[in-house]
Amino acid sequence: MACPYSFVKVGVLLYRNVIVFENGAGLALLRFREMVERDPHGALSNWIEKDGDIDPCSWFGVECSDGQVVIL
Repeated sequence: MACPYSFVKVGVLLYRNVIVFENGAGLALLRFREMVERDPHGALSNWIEKDGDIDPCSWFGVECSDGQVVIL
């Protein structure tokens, strides 16, 4: 059975091709999320903008160090 999080491997490759804007990784990851066609396990369900705030460090599957995304 395939790993349910194998999309992350693809995501890392796609992430490198996404233009990083002023808000950096958060906007890039939201763009990536928009391109995901299926998320059967809901792994990206909390990758959202809340009240204009984008905080990828609080999202499932995202690890940060000193406020910067370091691992997906």
